[in-house]
Amino acid sequence: MSLEGSLGERQLREVLSTLALHSRTGILTVQGSSEIIAISFLGGEIVSADALNQSLEDGLGRVLAELHLVEPRSFAGLAAEHQAGGGRVVDLLIERAFLQPEQLLEALRLHIYRLCRQAVSWQQGEFKFYQGDEVSYEEGITPMPVEELFALAANELGDPKLWQGPFPEVTTIFARAGTGFGRAAGRLDPEALERIGPESGEIVAAVNGRRSAGEVADAVGLPEYRVLYILHRCEREGLLEEVGRKEELAPVAEEPTEALPYILAAGRRRTRWPDRMGDWQDRLRALLPASDLWPGRLAGLGLAAALIWLAVSQPMRIVLPFGYEEGLRQRARAARYAASEFRIQRAAVTYRLLHGQFPERGIDLANLGLVEQRDLADESGRSIQFSSTPVSYVAQSAEGEASSAGVVVAGAVIGNFLLDADFGVGDHSTVTPLVLLD
Repeated sequence: MSLEGSLGERQLREVLSTLALHSRTGILTVQGSSEIIAISFLGGEIVSADALNQSLEDGLGRVLAELHLVEPRSFAGLAAEHQAGGGRVVDLLIERAFLQPEQLLEALRLHIYRLCRQAVSWQQGEFKFYQGDEVSYEEGITPMPVEELFALAANELGDPKLWQGPFPEVTTIFARAGTGFGRAAGRLDPEALERIGPESGEIVAAVNGRRSAGEVADAVGLPEYRVLYILHRCEREGLLEEVGRKEELAPVAEEPTEALPYILAAGRRRTRWPDRMGDWQDRLRALLPASDLWPGRLAGLGLAAALIWLAVSQPMRIVLPFGYEEGLRQRARAARYAASEFRIQRAAVTYRLLHGQFPERGIDLANLGLVEQRDLADESGRSIQFSSTPVSYVAQSAEGEASSAGVVVAGAVIGNFLLDADFGVGDHSTVTPLVLLD
């Protein structure tokens, strides 16, 4: 396809519309009085733009600074590294963690739009289209339809001739198509949302029949002119309809939950939902007096207190709450008791070696650091009681029996002789010690 000529004879708007209409792929060069801009098309949509007298680094740096994403000094350092052969600036921005990939793509798209807007504003110059099978562009970039370029440029340049047809104002209120009093909302068309762009799903989800277009832009965190364009496209696709202005009463629409899968699939932004939550709270308060909410609140507090008590007194009931899991609970308790019994038994033997007798209280073992406090009580909170004799001891849960209901430990002196408590050997002793060999 050969397409070239003078801007004085044919407006650039007509040229761009022709390329979009025939879904052309290639590069359109536009030469002005002091600049040449090359616009890359893929299937009739804009995917890239370059200028002769301004590099990508210059334009992208200004965009990032305006969006408060990267400081000019930091970007200049990356540009210097790029000039020294350190790689592309767009790659360095991601590698150095200055930007997330989606932030970089958004900034690149705004840079592309500004170059195209500059070319559209020219009244004099030459243009020529070079058709091809493929063009170079940044992977992941969202193509820009020419009608989006016309709509945004007409708004910023103040030239209504670029955009034909009514354009919504910031005070316009939209609702889902077919919504209203007594009418259910029609299902959203995923294919239509995909044609409009990845941001259309979250914008439609933020439309509730009460918000103005400006408030929708605030809710999703997008520029107003971008939201106005997408709202207009959604209206043309039959997804939305204008229901009034902000100063007028508007019907309450159903929440467009069908748009949520598209939002998750697009992964472009995370919609801010506080206003939507506030809407539901307002509706609930309108339906129920404040006094009617207290029974539910008290019931919730009681349930929370019961759960806390159960977690403290019977923790296994929280981990294994069902009746058929009683066997697992018993095995877990038995394992815990077995571990405590082993520590108590070892501590009692150590205590006897140190003091010549078995302990009479569990606290004696804890004070020496031989056991922990948790070893001296069972799951029900009953303390471990010791009963000692010169040659043996028994430790069990208070009021407990020798069963699996609690901790039970017993020990005794093992051997074929007993140590005489009156027998002592020291530096002052004159008695020759007797050593018995078995």
